[in-house]
Amino acid sequence: MNQRTVIIHDYAGHPFQVELSRYLASVWKDQGIRVIHAFSSSTHTPQGSLQVTPDDPPNFEVVPLSLGKMIQKYRFVDRFISEKKYGRLLCELCEQRKPEAVLSGNTPTVAQLMLVNWCNRNNARVATWIQDMYGVAAKRVLSKKIPVLGGLAGNYLIHLDGKSYRQSDSVIPITEDFTPLLLKQGVDASKIQPIHNWAPLDEMPQMPRDNDWSQSMKLGDEPRFIYSGTLSVRHNPQLLLDLAIRLDKEKRGRLIVISEGEAADWLAEHSKKLPSLSVLPFQPFSQLPMVLGAADVLLAILEPDAGVFCVPSKILTYLCAGRALLTAIPHDNLAARLIRDLDVGLNTSATESEPFVRMAMELAADNERRQEMGERARQYAEKEFDIAKIGKRFAAELGIPVDQECLAK
Repeated sequence: MNQRTVIIHDYAGHPFQVELSRYLASVWKDQGIRVIHAFSSSTHTPQGSLQVTPDDPPNFEVVPLSLGKMIQKYRFVDRFISEKKYGRLLCELCEQRKPEAVLSGNTPTVAQLMLVNWCNRNNARVATWIQDMYGVAAKRVLSKKIPVLGGLAGNYLIHLDGKSYRQSDSVIPITEDFTPLLLKQGVDASKIQPIHNWAPLDEMPQMPRDNDWSQSMKLGDEPRFIYSGTLSVRHNPQLLLDLAIRLDKEKRGRLIVISEGEAADWLAEHSKKLPSLSVLPFQPFSQLPMVLGAADVLLAILEPDAGVFCVPSKILTYLCAGRALLTAIPHDNLAARLIRDLDVGLNTSATESEPFVRMAMELAADNERRQEMGERARQYAEKEFDIAKIGKRFAAELGIPVDQECLAK
């Protein structure tokens, strides 16, 4: 049997995307289909298990795409040039491996359009997996940094995004909230198939509060707040700093921020005068269950005007940990609605710190409430994060249905 190839590309290298690749490889192995999971090794993000292991199916492959240096997110001209070079790397991979179908998510605008164009020229089915509305996000940021010209640049990127969406065989937004924007950009409604994000439940077992990681950090009995993940222009680290100041003043707990980049460096500088605040680099994915399990409350932040184009997927990983959540997210965002409907945490859409800090103190003082929230969170994850059901939907969008006999195994 001639081997067929599918490329699943996740620019960020996050955990649940590679879980999807592993799953599809396992159910397609008897169909002679090789699954290549490609990602950028030149960007700073918390990443999943991106090495082939002895337990992986033989038709599964991981390909890191490197520019030889890290992409500078906040140097916009350099970033644009780097992302165009990255797009060429991605197309070169496709040229070498000749996939019959490609799924691509988290991919910057220019690189994604280059990939879609390659697929169109080579008769490969392409599904664009929309984690963020990149052009909309870029316009917001650039308009603040470079008035007038920034807005024009953002509109250009929105235009390019629209071309990618319209020229894709399938468009997979992570929330129905993106659908009106896609329709406005001229995307055929029949192509739009929302699939909500999830977290790799099997790789995220619920861990005890006191574990090897918490002991290595010398964490005591005080309430523990943990933020783990990206801190970027979509976030407001001042909320975290103000919480640390309050915890320090009242000697009521610890705040641990696990991130990298300019915002993390800014918090690290302040931590020198705040015993309650610790800032750590991204931890190995294998340690993440213990990291999150060490928390009493897990934190997430999203700027108000980012709600339309971004859904923080860290919330879903947090649910696996079985801990209460404290978030500052626009109330109409999918993640905020989930937290409210499930009653797994507290959320404020306010931009100032006072409500966020006040809610933190409420949770710190109510152990029973935190435990009940955590139990509901884990129950939801165990019910909803079924990779077999999710994988079947993605397989259909790639035009390669999953064999029902494979599903039964």
